[in-house]
Amino acid sequence: MKRLTRADLEENIAIIKINQSYNETLSDLQLYDITRGCWKRKLESVQRVEYVLAVSFGIVKEVYKVDKWVPAIELNRETIPFEPEREKGRVGFFGRVASGEIRNKYMGCSVEDLFQRGESSPIKTFYIDITLDTKKKWAEKAKVLSSEIDNLHLRGMDTDAVVKVRIN
Repeated sequence: MKRLTRADLEENIAIIKINQSYNETLSDLQLYDITRGCWKRKLESVQRVEYVLAVSFGIVKEVYKVDKWVPAIELNRETIPFEPEREKGRVGFFGRVASGEIRNKYMGCSVEDLFQRGESSPIKTFYIDITLDTKKKWAEKAKVLSSEIDNLHLRGMDTDAVVKVRIN
């Protein structure tokens, strides 16, 4: 079994622990409903999450593509009774099972190495940061573009028009 590291996460991901609710007899819909809501997080803290890993005792049981994060009271989960007091101030998502490539990348993997011992929150987010290498590449591209603009100025060309074409 593959043990995921932080470097393996190439998408904006939330890992949701469903240890107490999970069992092997859950239907696909039950697993989806358990995973997608209702979590004690601020909506802003999960808005960039693109994929959710449903995890039971450290193992990925399913991978979902998030369509939209919403306040939990908007979820209307089919297999879990609505409890307005419990869902107040919590969030959840609408989504679907992820595509084959992404799903296969994470299904059945261990996420144990992504948590520190004693970490108790059932949801943890991982965001892709712009790396130093990416920043250097963009800085290099900006230098090239700047040089091209300077050359166009010397030739008396309309640089605004050229820059718009170049960027698009």
